[in-house]
Amino acid sequence: MNRELPRELLRNHPGQEVQLAMEDRRHEEYVPPRVPVNPFSGQGHMLGSPTPRIVSVTAVNESARTVNEENARSQINLSETEPMTNVQFRLADGTRLVGRFNHTHTVNDLHNFINA
Repeated sequence: MNRELPRELLRNHPGQEVQLAMEDRRHEEYVPPRVPVNPFSGQGHMLGSPTPRIVSVTAVNESARTVNEENARSQINLSETEPMTNVQFRLADGTRLVGRFNHTHTVNDLHNFINA
């Protein structure tokens, strides 16, 4: 209102020309700026030991493994009308097992799938 520059600006730029543009916004309600949300930032955590101890390894040929996976999938009551998701399991012997489940399935259903 006095047409004077703040001293902070004059101290930061001594002997220089300073241009300052101001707007009167006293009649407006202050709205704080939105903070950008960064979902899933940070570090993930692995459950269990990163290198599990294998007690015994059973050699299963590929055809038997396929039959076992189909048997396990048939035991899960999967409803095509409900939302579904894929869950990937990494077993102790290093193999990967993918199961398809509804959102209503429980951890017990996942455990039974792995055991089957």
